[in-house]
Amino acid sequence: MKNFFIENQWITKFTKDSFTYFVGKVIPSFVGFLTVIILCRLFGAHVYGQFSIVISIIFVSEIIFSGWIIQGILRFYSEYNGYPEQSFYDNIWRFYLAVIPIGCIVLALILFISNKESLINILLALFLFSLITAFAIQTTFFQARLKAKSYVKWEATRAILIPIITVFLFLFFNSKNYMIIIIGYCVCYFFVVGLMLTWKEKVNFKSISPLDRNLLKKFIQYGAPLTIWLGSSYLLNISDRYVIAGYCSFNDVGIYSAAYDIISKGLGVLFMPIVSAAHPIIMDRWNNKDYSSAFSVLKRGIIYELSLFVPVIIIIYLLRSKIILIGLGPEFKGAENIILPIAGGAFLWRLSMLIHKPLELNKKTKLMALLVTLALAVNLLLNLCFIPIYGYIAAAYTTIGSFFVYFVGIVFYIFLSRKSNE
Repeated sequence: MKNFFIENQWITKFTKDSFTYFVGKVIPSFVGFLTVIILCRLFGAHVYGQFSIVISIIFVSEIIFSGWIIQGILRFYSEYNGYPEQSFYDNIWRFYLAVIPIGCIVLALILFISNKESLINILLALFLFSLITAFAIQTTFFQARLKAKSYVKWEATRAILIPIITVFLFLFFNSKNYMIIIIGYCVCYFFVVGLMLTWKEKVNFKSISPLDRNLLKKFIQYGAPLTIWLGSSYLLNISDRYVIAGYCSFNDVGIYSAAYDIISKGLGVLFMPIVSAAHPIIMDRWNNKDYSSAFSVLKRGIIYELSLFVPVIIIIYLLRSKIILIGLGPEFKGAENIILPIAGGAFLWRLSMLIHKPLELNKKTKLMALLVTLALAVNLLLNLCFIPIYGYIAAAYTTIGSFFVYFVGIVFYIFLSRKSNE
């Protein structure tokens, strides 16, 4: 009876947090959806395609250089019950200060070599990279502390400010240069990160203080394979844009990216709250050796996602033409042909975020990295074969195919593990 109560207690906590994340995600996801529409309407497909390439490079850099920190926070925060919270918190920001200069050097080289960006454009991109990384780390702390309301409040603030500031800059400069959008992002993140760190947390960056080397070692050992996983998984979602840019045009990149972004952000409001609420609770229960509750929450999360998908995909199928025509405009006509495979791939990927939790809990991060790298290789191979022939339409189908490779790999491994344990 006691175990039954505990399981239901944490399922109730999970359901409540899912609803909190959902309410909080409604605003940023809906605003993010509107932001894509606004940017496409104001700047057009060609400029949005240029912006999509640059911002994706910045985000993948943030994931690669901060992923091990973020995953370490989520995995080990609740495990360090006897560790002074402020000391743990300060050490995380020392890790940040150590990794940011390296990330800036690598990002600057990538932007210069791949896009031939000017010095001022590169400096703005580096500034945005530093801010996005700080934002990701701080909001992860809110998740690890199970403070869902704080997390969604700052996410909503960030999401709302981006289109407001960008539209203001567009009107002020009267320019359709994609760097106007980058500057809008910089101003928004600077404002939000500044408020979070100086007003909310009162962070004191003690860069000369000694690092906790044991904590650093633990983070790297656990997080390094996950960083490979995170980087590869993000590339799995956006690498097709680079191939489209190489074989087609920025206009095609813009059409594909806009369709992908509005569907991804639209589905995000439904599925990401489930993952965001489940992850810290599962980790907290697992670290406290309450394995039964951890798996109960995991199973409930999978049920929630499956029950949402069927009605959503029917609605998308019926309204796919109107979504593109009314939302993005006639310049993006043709994108309705890729909405369904994009939606299927987005769902399959988010379901995988829960399915692979047993591997994550058992620290099988190297296997996760191997499987997602395999899926990325399949994605790149298929894109190089079919995008030159069929254009951006092929990218939608190659993406869902590569997501399926990762999903099947995870399910197959779990099946074999259970067989060996019987």
